[in-house]
Amino acid sequence: MSEAKVSELRPTYGADTLQDRVTGVVFTLLAIRRMSQNQLAAALEIAPSTLSGKLGGRRRWSIDDLAELASIFGVNPQIFLRQPGEIFAAALELDGNGVTRE
Repeated sequence: MSEAKVSELRPTYGADTLQDRVTGVVFTLLAIRRMSQNQLAAALEIAPSTLSGKLGGRRRWSIDDLAELASIFGVNPQIFLRQPGEIFAAALELDGNGVTRE
């Protein structure tokens, strides 16, 4: 993945929904891990188009998705419930391996 700013990777949403929060955190974690959307889709065992739909707000994230994302990224699932303004602050709480510091 190229050296893009995390803010450039996050889509803009009009409403602050739980789906938007999850998507914002996923984009942040993708950037931190330098993981592509195709790599994440493979790890989730879903088609890249399905992941694109979730990231683009055309498909909804499920509870099972959150559990799988937490496992893939090695984070506490609660990170996906953060307010949008806390998403990047949460990223700062991650160590170099992307694991939440306790």
